[in-house]
Amino acid sequence: MDAAVGVQVVDAEAIAPTATDATTQLTRIKGANPQAVLVWTTLPSATVVAKAYRELALPYQLYYSESSANPIFLTQAGDAANGVLFVTEKAAVADAIGNDDPQKRALPHYATAFAQQYPKDGPPSIFGGFGYDAVYVLAQGLQRGGASSAALRDALEHVTYTGVSGVFRISTSDHNGLGSDAVELVQAQNGNSSLSAGHRISAGRTASPLGHAPSALGFLFAASSAARLLQATFSARLALIASTMLVADWVRGPQSRCRTRD
Repeated sequence: MDAAVGVQVVDAEAIAPTATDATTQLTRIKGANPQAVLVWTTLPSATVVAKAYRELALPYQLYYSESSANPIFLTQAGDAANGVLFVTEKAAVADAIGNDDPQKRALPHYATAFAQQYPKDGPPSIFGGFGYDAVYVLAQGLQRGGASSAALRDALEHVTYTGVSGVFRISTSDHNGLGSDAVELVQAQNGNSSLSAGHRISAGRTASPLGHAPSALGFLFAASSAARLLQATFSARLALIASTMLVADWVRGPQSRCRTRD
């Protein structure tokens, strides 16, 4: 149990990114009696999990990371994706954010330019946004006098930049720079094949099926070559960090955003 967020990972299961069945992992998670399940994997296993989840008629809320917040997953999963909650950077829901959002100018520009230059790649996702922002953050660091590697490192620690991924406030104590205002909690509904369809997506928060944030979490993560290096305790800690972002203190009404706790 993590006392700071009140979430316990009751079971953590690995799944291969190319898996064709998730019944074994989900059955083990079911035996641990969680209140919600967090899935942190990529296609095609992300789709496999969603379909197996519905086939087993599991009763708890299903959460996915931002890697699945895209039309490909929603199209492949079909009705199995209905009701799934995603925490994602706003590039995935660019046309659903409010006019008062500080990213409102950057996101439509990026989304339009991306669609024009890369029409075969479909709607813009969060991953292109990471590279886009990295160039501008680097440019600002160079403009601040980062001529050498040491000077650039120091300059980057003072960058404030509003981009596609969020508002970066980089400092000596925070090299990531993004806060909880960079993410949205969204829900797939009605077999939706696009996260940006406002009438089918609940951007922000809706009422929790539990009436409160889950305190017992099942965790299903991709067993990539990097993930295999993780010790079980570290995997559990990773789940707690993820669950903090996803489910802790999120029931605040439809206009609120997903919050994190330090």
